[in-house]
Amino acid sequence: MNYYCPLCLEELVPGKSQLLRFCRVHPDLTKCIDIDTVDMTSIFCPGDHLTTDCNLGKVDVAPLLLHVDCKQDNPFWDGNRFEIPQVVYYKLDPTSTNTGTATLKHWQLDAMREVPDNFRINRPMWFPQALFRVFHEQQQNLGLASTVLLLGGQAAGKSVLATMALRPETWRGSLPGGGFFEASGFLYVSPPPAAQVKEEEFIANLAAVIRGPGVLIAETSALDRNIRALFLRYEPQANAQIGRASCRERV
Repeated sequence: MNYYCPLCLEELVPGKSQLLRFCRVHPDLTKCIDIDTVDMTSIFCPGDHLTTDCNLGKVDVAPLLLHVDCKQDNPFWDGNRFEIPQVVYYKLDPTSTNTGTATLKHWQLDAMREVPDNFRINRPMWFPQALFRVFHEQQQNLGLASTVLLLGGQAAGKSVLATMALRPETWRGSLPGGGFFEASGFLYVSPPPAAQVKEEEFIANLAAVIRGPGVLIAETSALDRNIRALFLRYEPQANAQIGRASCRERV
């Protein structure tokens, strides 16, 4: 089958295109992988074993991928490399002149901080292995992923609805049949080409996922990419007769 980058949407051509694979559990196994139209199991970390869950656990501990020739830049790219500050601040209220800020804590920032130093010279944005999987596996397994298209004029509330879907509070609580959902969200917005602080828009959008009640997000700019992906993992009740191995991610 043909493979595509889930960020730039370009076809990944065997012999020409490559992906980088980085595992937070096994960072020493970070490597460049080739595109194989028959077998792409190389996106999985070979270091996984029974005592780790880099391929079996939540999206935020699973491997990250990067399309080497992707045109979608990492918002923290400085012209030579990307570097995530140890502390990232966001505005508590994005719609006011209030200068109050708080520390932004999100797994995407933590994961990119852990990328080995010699791989930080790559300009494109990293994305979850699960995003690559559902982008292609939904063609073969309709139960794995669903795509929701939001259409509407500017300021209609599309970004607000998508952001609400990524907020853990939206999925908190027990399900009628028992168990609950663990939610992990991935977000990417293209950095404005002429902005002095290219990561500003990305930080503002990412902060909306964890911002307190009230205004979630300011009006979004017209960007090349504005992507939000929600991954749900079903966790059964402790006494349910369902093995953990049967749990699946859904985006």
